[in-house]
Amino acid sequence: MKIRDVEKALEDLARPIVQGMGLSLIEVRLAREGPRWVLRVVIYRPEGVGLEDCEKVSERLSPVLDEADLIETSYSLEVSSPGLERVFRRLEEYEVFKGHRVYVSTYAPVERAGREIRGALGGLVRDGANGVDSVRVVLDDGEEVVIPLKNVAKARLDEVDFLPAAKRGGRRRER
Repeated sequence: MKIRDVEKALEDLARPIVQGMGLSLIEVRLAREGPRWVLRVVIYRPEGVGLEDCEKVSERLSPVLDEADLIETSYSLEVSSPGLERVFRRLEEYEVFKGHRVYVSTYAPVERAGREIRGALGGLVRDGANGVDSVRVVLDDGEEVVIPLKNVAKARLDEVDFLPAAKRGGRRRER
């Protein structure tokens, strides 16, 4: 079985467990890190995810994974929150993180905003005929920009700059 197929099957197992605990499943990723394999399960809740949440998901998910036996080698299970600067990997994340601060870099400049855009994520803009077409970002001055998804080079959460200095190491990060 291909790794993407295994990840999809693992996601199908994990989703009802995570949702049953009042959380959203953001990602299931199986990756080799040096000599070992790691299964990462990323969970989210608007109020935040704590260590206890991660432990509970791990405790409930582990026996289900063992019983399904979809991973043919030994691995470590890591359950975590998305993090303050998570790079979006799936379309659903544009809706899950709606209202959060984001950084979007584009392949070509966007009118009035350039190639590096920061603001509040306004979600996806759907084109009636073709489905999802663009992403909406509300800039700090309140102006809204709509960026075609095909122009998005990278999008990520961008909340570190808004933490108190003590929590982000006392200095602004370099870009």
